[in-house]
Amino acid sequence: MFDLRSALTPAFALAAVCFSAGANAGVVDDPAATAAAGSAGSGVGGVVQQTAPQQRDATSTAQDAAAAPVAAVAAADPAVDSTVADASGPAPVEAEAATPVPVVPAASSALQPEPSPQLDLRPADLHAAEGLALSNEDPVAAAAAVASAPKKAPPAGVSFSGIPAVNYIADNGLGLGAIVAAYFNDGESAPYRTAITLQLFISTKLVQDHNVIVDSLRLFDLPLRLNARVGYLSSLTQNYCGVGGSVTCDPAVAAAAASDAGLVDDKSNVNDSYDQFVGHYYQRRFMSPYGLLNLRYALIERTPGQQMRVEVTGGYRAFYFIPGNVFADEANNLTPYAGSLFANDHPDGEGGLSSVVQAGLMLDSRDNEPAPTEGWWIEGSARTTTPGLSTWNYGGFNVTVRGYTHLPVANLDRRLVLANRFTIDGLVGDVPIQEMARLGGSQDVYAFGGADTGRGIRVQRYLGKAKVINMSELRFRFFEFGFFEQSFALTAAAFVDAALIGDELIQPKDLGVVGSGGGALRIAWNENFIVRLDVGASPSENWAPQFYLTINQPF
Repeated sequence: MFDLRSALTPAFALAAVCFSAGANAGVVDDPAATAAAGSAGSGVGGVVQQTAPQQRDATSTAQDAAAAPVAAVAAADPAVDSTVADASGPAPVEAEAATPVPVVPAASSALQPEPSPQLDLRPADLHAAEGLALSNEDPVAAAAAVASAPKKAPPAGVSFSGIPAVNYIADNGLGLGAIVAAYFNDGESAPYRTAITLQLFISTKLVQDHNVIVDSLRLFDLPLRLNARVGYLSSLTQNYCGVGGSVTCDPAVAAAAASDAGLVDDKSNVNDSYDQFVGHYYQRRFMSPYGLLNLRYALIERTPGQQMRVEVTGGYRAFYFIPGNVFADEANNLTPYAGSLFANDHPDGEGGLSSVVQAGLMLDSRDNEPAPTEGWWIEGSARTTTPGLSTWNYGGFNVTVRGYTHLPVANLDRRLVLANRFTIDGLVGDVPIQEMARLGGSQDVYAFGGADTGRGIRVQRYLGKAKVINMSELRFRFFEFGFFEQSFALTAAAFVDAALIGDELIQPKDLGVVGSGGGALRIAWNENFIVRLDVGASPSENWAPQFYLTINQPF
């Protein structure tokens, strides 16, 4: 069926008209209590469970009018620290555009512990392709809309929903896909007890991310949440400029390498062997089936007298990296691009299994997770490979501090907010490029460059075992309006991203400072569903603007 509210979402006001199909399987679902699943590339979409008209009462009708579809994101990008809707208050969004794999609760419930920001299940190299979706919170990162009417758990039973998804990341091109979800309700948990989501996603540059996600609340009736994902991702155009803070991606070097290989540029043919060689010199191609499992347990839950939520997190991820790509148009396609910088640095293509466990602690006092105006979100974690399983042996740590404060400007009423994210991430040991491109922590951010960090710099341009990153944004909520009984708000932002990147954590040989800046427009729908259009530029890319259309705040 055609859902007018889905068709008028901010995402498709920017991109396309959205059609939503929902089917009930013997249950009545409350849209206000439902969250949508996300996507693999930073995508835009939504999933809403429909309520059977003949069974609606006055309360569910009011909730339906106030509810908005849940956002869906695809891929790897990210986006960035994404968060999911919180059961105890305003739903977090950075599902990283997040990013986001599971569907998350949007309202408080005495029957369900307050989930903290979800562990980002975004595939590592998806964002590589930019963190395709899975943008700052996860590719299936979804955020449930907050409605003014009280939420209630849907009746026991099973229901289904589906939605198309779209996104645009400069490095990946236009991404299109579809998301379908099944919700298993126990009559007590909101927005569901367990959700299973299927995502299919591909971009115009043949970046792919297909996956199945399971999100289960109150596992074993404990304040324990489980997110699991299995999938496949691949790219033909992942950037690789080397390792360290001073890599250049100089086209003249690529041209010289082509000449050394005996190739001559045919000026009458813009896609001859010479041009293909130069075009792929700073790229790598790969395929990767993967699996992720993330758990988080609430030690201290947020209450009216306790604003700081404390959780322990743990997880496991396994990525099997296959050099080359079967979609490449050549006979010997299961290898790196011949003569490329990646092939020169890693002749074997770095194939193998990356098997990693991670544990951490998270503290969160934000007042409104989708768009905070004050509070802190702090986390620390450690990760290591599993002996006997992983092809590589390495370990790492991550400390990330996010802070938000509204500036006391007269008559602005918390509309002007200074937001900052500071990260220190380190790795030691034999680290593959695919893992060097990602940060540790709950959000699985890719750095440095792309929609997650370093907006205006090509995805994963700056790789290294040592990263110190700071991102600052000044956000101004300048206009609010209502439409079809829904509330919308427009926010303008100016940002600066900067980083210190080193090839090694201890005694680095290539250490450099890089940065970018730009502006953004964000559209918030019922507070929780946020679509963002960021435009960034950097001297590293000769100030050429880069555009990112995805969902959720970058942090």
